[in-house]
Amino acid sequence: MKNIVKMIVLLLGLSLLGGCSYSEAHRNSENLKQVSVGMTKDQVREIMGEPVQEKYSLDNVWFYFTRVCWMDGQVTRDECTPLVFNEEGVLKGIGYPYYQKILDQDHAQRHYVNELL
Repeated sequence: MKNIVKMIVLLLGLSLLGGCSYSEAHRNSENLKQVSVGMTKDQVREIMGEPVQEKYSLDNVWFYFTRVCWMDGQVTRDECTPLVFNEEGVLKGIGYPYYQKILDQDHAQRHYVNELL
């Protein structure tokens, strides 16, 4: 009987953990629909909140958790959407295609990003 109770408590805890991750990703995905190229960092932050602060976000590239790929409670780069800003802090592009284009153009930036990962 004790093992059944422990198993139920464990499953409830895991489902709550996954639910929080899913709700944050869903909220960010919905908020991302309000973000557009040309917005300032402050305008983006007002809509999206703070970006993922771990090793992913840079001064001019912010990552937001937008989808759950792994139910491990951790935010990984493949679960995020990058937002790329120019030097003046204006949003220039959203998503991996734009982010990859910037990395392809700037080899020094690519080297720096690869070192972070």
